[in-house]
Amino acid sequence: MDTSYPKLTPGGKRLLIVIGVVAVLIPVLLTYVLLNPPNLPTTISTAQSTSSSSSASSSASSTIIIPAGIGNDKSLNFQPSNITVAAGTTITWVDKDTSIHDIDFTSMPAGASLATNPSPNTNKWTGDMYSVTLTVPGTYTYVCDYHDWMTGTITVTG
Repeated sequence: MDTSYPKLTPGGKRLLIVIGVVAVLIPVLLTYVLLNPPNLPTTISTAQSTSSSSSASSSASSTIIIPAGIGNDKSLNFQPSNITVAAGTTITWVDKDTSIHDIDFTSMPAGASLATNPSPNTNKWTGDMYSVTLTVPGTYTYVCDYHDWMTGTITVTG
């Protein structure tokens, strides 16, 4: 009885190496993805209008841009950094930068409460969005916890 195994050809050896590498990489990649899930936008907004600080918004939505390069340039800020909107307006921040950002409300009128404060991180995914609907009239101030020069004010009118 012959118990010897056939010899592998060079192609067979390469195939075994590839299978071994794949067998090691798949668990490593799955572990990485499970421990570092991508931070996808939780809210999708089609809002295209912004409002200025001098007039109230007549629409139900307003967009604030986190401009490209702001994470490394202290001369930049939210665009616009000060807005006035009507109560019930949904404010959406759209991240155009590659740095991590968040929106942390530092003050708000009595009776106002926000479900998430601070917002989820934008996690370096350009195009991430975060939205809140502000229903209580008054002044809301906010900052990015990672970049203290990034500040803004939202005035909500009744």
